[in-house]
Amino acid sequence: MTTSELERRLAAVLDQHAEDAMNETRTDELLTRFEADTERQAKRRRKGWAAGGLVAVAAAAALIAWLPGTVSRDSQPAPPAQERGAEQTAAAFVDAYGSFDRERAASYLADDAVLDLWVDQYGDDHWQRGNRWLEAVQAKFLLDSCDTIRRSSEGTYVSCAYKLHAFGSDQLGKGPYDLNTFSFAVKDGKIVEAGQVQSPGANGFGQQMWGPFVDWVSKAYPRDAAVMYADWPVGDVQSETPRSIELWRKHVEDYVETHAGGGTG
Repeated sequence: MTTSELERRLAAVLDQHAEDAMNETRTDELLTRFEADTERQAKRRRKGWAAGGLVAVAAAAALIAWLPGTVSRDSQPAPPAQERGAEQTAAAFVDAYGSFDRERAASYLADDAVLDLWVDQYGDDHWQRGNRWLEAVQAKFLLDSCDTIRRSSEGTYVSCAYKLHAFGSDQLGKGPYDLNTFSFAVKDGKIVEAGQVQSPGANGFGQQMWGPFVDWVSKAYPRDAAVMYADWPVGDVQSETPRSIELWRKHVEDYVETHAGGGTG
């Protein structure tokens, strides 16, 4: 066998082992979530979320696959306490946010936290106001998991995927709707950066819930609809004034009652 042939075969074996290792880990899944978070939040972040940690994970996985019997999965050390603590803090925030316990959710945030949870057209974050609106439209957060993306001196970066019900979708036999993610940077037990990405266009919520609700409320309560939407009569952007939120609460309840059991209203 020539040297070039040996090199070719060795390269092929290494490529196969690396591919197998990647398939056996959640690296691809985490990278996808990481990239989705980064694309939307990059403008507001003071520090970038580099993917160097993910490359290191892939390399380590390939090495384990290349040396079978040397390191088993069962013998790998548990995640560092810092990572577990950051993941627990992130999950606790999501739980409080999804329970509409805004005071408890705020307790996990650093005083100078950079937030991209509920940003208005001017680039300002109003997460508590947005959370009140989510409560009014019967939002339910179904957390998948919170996973560490990487660690650095700036903190531990965590991504939390979740599914969502809203507008009574669970009572109407729709959803839950996936492709939603919270992203956090946690340092010294506090969240120093937080962002959220929702995908109503990609996950079907827009077609199954938002659009039909706009059509219904504009016919059933046209005057109220003009208050409920900031861009009325387009119906793409909700208004979040106190009066509007009360109307959202009332008419989402009306919508569910009207359409439960297959009714069309």
